Amino acid sequence: MDEVGGLPWDPNHPVWKAFRKHEEFRADQRAKYGEVRDIISTEFKGKRVVAVGDQLFIEDSGKTFVDFLFAYMKHALGSEWGNGELAKPLSERHEVMKWYDHWCRVQAETEPDEDGIYATMPDGICSAYVNLAYDLYVLRHHAKLQDDVLQRIRKKDQFRGARYELLVTATFIRAGFDVEFEDESDGSKKHPEFTAIHKETGLRVDLEAKCRVRDVSATLRRPPEAPRVDSLLEDAAAKAGDLPYVACVELALPPGGSEGIPDWVPKVQQELASVVDQRNGDNPFDLVFFTNIPHQYGELGGSDPARHYYAVWPNDSRIPESLVDALGGAFKQYGRIPIEFPPESFMDSV
Repeated sequence: MDEVGGLPWDPNHPVWKAFRKHEEFRADQRAKYGEVRDIISTEFKGKRVVAVGDQLFIEDSGKTFVDFLFAYMKHALGSEWGNGELAKPLSERHEVMKWYDHWCRVQAETEPDEDGIYATMPDGICSAYVNLAYDLYVLRHHAKLQDDVLQRIRKKDQFRGARYELLVTATFIRAGFDVEFEDESDGSKKHPEFTAIHKETGLRVDLEAKCRVRDVSATLRRPPEAPRVDSLLEDAAAKAGDLPYVACVELALPPGGSEGIPDWVPKVQQELASVVDQRNGDNPFDLVFFTNIPHQYGELGGSDPARHYYAVWPNDSRIPESLVDALGGAFKQYGRIPIEFPPESFMDSV
């Protein structure tokens, strides 16, 4: 019988069974959540200890990973900033703190189960809050959370754009990319926000994330007739360099139907074609992802509105189909968040 490290190979041995359970668990996690680093956590003297990148957090309470995310949000954005916002009337608070107030009210109206866990189907606002917390966690866990982005997140007039950059960065991480950020203080030339390097193939692509900012209340009173993202596409096109180039554009439109092709697809196709025509047919983009993630349009207590994604992949693109599929899958994984902490040992399950 073969031996590995002194332990005889026996598929029925509890240790090898535990190893297989662990590998099966990791494969399941990757299928659900993408190429995100494993959650590192343990219980110590009745407290929950969680490692996030090079930081260690010790929490007195919180039974689930989602509980930790809410605590982590306070760490990431800063308790001083949060307390300053809470001191303001609700109508004057930052959007994130309005989400926080909504989450607290939902939790107050929900009865915990016998283990003290609150289980409820999140509406659009609750989903917006917890997904922001998770994206902050993912970037910090991969050492990609920049102080500049956190500063912009805290500013009302820069929040939407910074939030979408976080989402796009986390999406590329889920798809198996590493990221390198450009020096935003260099104003000598226009350049994309970051370069993404696919870990398996080594392909390098430049990436730009653009978000349309809309007044939700005004849009609901009079829905826009067209997405109107031509100016965003023109600005992104001006930053194209020598590398394959990806643009991600958030439409911020009210939610459409959950089935079929959204009615905005032909309109964004026309606007993209117009931008290319203005450049004498020279398409600067190797791939464009249009997204519509309408958390903010959700009704209080209702379901989280359906999200839609649409990719434009030209025939002469330098990005292979396999990576387009990987990125499409990673966008669809947005909104999937681990609920529980992983088991500390798989021996108990064999």
